[in-house]
Amino acid sequence: MRVPRQDEHDLLLGWQLTRYIDEVRLSDEPAKVQRIFARRLEQGMVRVWDDDGVVALAAYGDGGTDVARASRPVFTPPEHRRRNYASALVGELSR
Repeated sequence: MRVPRQDEHDLLLGWQLTRYIDEVRLSDEPAKVQRIFARRLEQGMVRVWDDDGVVALAAYGDGGTDVARASRPVFTPPEHRRRNYASALVGELSR
């Protein structure tokens, strides 16, 4: 797990916009979802799993008084799925 590099932000924003939003059917307010994710990237609240390149992402935010961090979104492109990248990423982020 690591912080994404600045040169990876466009890749992650693309995943968020063209893949994640469509896949989970967030069509009601995709622009709002995209703005929130971009803000989290800029604030350093996104982590990626790197396996010879970025293969998964997880963003987090303040979960309020009961939860320190809430992971959202968590995304692995289809070509990188079934390798437990997202599970490993969320596990590390939870620590």
